[in-house]
Parts: sequence; structure tokens; C-alpha cells
Amino acid sequence: MDFLRRDDWTWAAIVVAGGMLVLGCLVPAFALAVEAGTDSEGGAASYRYTEDVNVAWDAGPLGVAALVGGVLVVAAGLAGLAARRGGARTKGWLAGGVLAVSIGLLLLLGFSTSGVSRWTSDADLYPGQDPGPLVEAAVDRLQDEGAASSEARDPRWHLVGGEHRYGIGRRGGWTALSWSTLALYWLGAYRVARLRLGPWLAALTVVATSAAGFVWLFLRFIDALEP
Repeated sequence: MDFLRRDDWTWAAIVVAGGMLVLGCLVPAFALAVEAGTDSEGGAASYRYTEDVNVAWDAGPLGVAALVGGVLVVAAGLAGLAARRGGARTKGWLAGGVLAVSIGLLLLLGFSTSGVSRWTSDADLYPGQDPGPLVEAAVDRLQDEGAASSEARDPRWHLVGGEHRYGIGRRGGWTALSWSTLALYWLGAYRVARLRLGPWLAALTVVATSAAGFVWLFLRFIDALEP
């Protein structure tokens, strides 16, 4: 009971969520696909290039930043567990750090993929998808891979739909990234709220702010569905 009363469970949960975040950065997070073709009077040929992408190694500097953020969160959680009753000030700084990292990751995952209009299980291609910074590096690399292939020596070879036509599908790493980041936001916000509020009022504050955020996201989703 003393473990629960001192809210040490939140720091243990932060360690677990941070570990899931690191794992999500290291395993495939999404699948990409681009297509190319050759057209002629005698017929046409089509080519498809695919790649499973993990965030840490294949998504550029922002992917590395996400991995580093996960490692820092795990370290903060362990430090929070190690701090005792006299470490209230230290725990406050650690909680603020966890909250800041989680907000940064939420912005990264949201805005860096805001141009993706369709996620599909098989990475079917859709036009007009402007890749955000997290996806752009991998899309560029996949297109360069196609341009370096043997079939690209044919002068008729061309990317179908140009640079903004690609397919993207979620993988397990993306699920781990999304849910662990959301969990870290809840836990970090709760820890910060606990600096001034009791357990129940702190939890209610986090629920209220999260509900407002979900309503905003839902309205954005509905707006995106309009033709």
C-alpha cells in the first residue's frame, strides 16, 4: 500500500511505457510502397517497390530523436523510483521532463504524418499524399532505390503519379509508438498535476484535458473526410 500511496506505481508505469516507446522505434513502424512503369505501343510494364520502415534507423533525424526521447523517459522513470520522500523537487523536474517529451512526441507523430490521406494494410497507393518529415526520408530512399534498379535503365521508366503518390500502412511499431506516447502523456500530466492536487483531482484534470484533445482530433478527422 505504501507503494501506491507514494505514487511509485506511476514511475514504474513510466518505465514500462518508455520501454514500449523504445521498442516501437526499433521494430517496423510502417510499410511503404511506390510504383513505377514503362509505357509503349507494344505494351506496358509495372514495378512495385516496398519497404518496412522502423523509426530509429530509417526515418531520418526525427526518428533518432524519438528513440533518444524514449531512452530519456526510461531513465526518468527509474530516477523517479529511486527518489524517496525527500526527492519531491527532483520528482517534479522529472515529471515535467516526461510530460515535455510526451508532448513533443505527440506533435511529431501527428504533424509529421498529417499529409498522409490513406493508411492501408497493404500500403495501397493513393495520390496527393504529402509526406511529412518522419515519412519523407523513407519515401525518398525508396524512390531512389527504384531509380537505381535495373529496369530504370529503360528511358521510358517513370514513377507512377510522381513523388507524392505512395502507399503507407501501419505496423506493430506504430501501434507501440502511438499508445506508449499517449500513456506517457497521461502519466506525465498526472505527475505534474500531483505537485498541487490530490490523486483524484489530478486524475480528473488529466481526463478533462485528454477529452478536450480527443474532441479536437475527432473534429479534424470529420473535416478531413469532407470532399
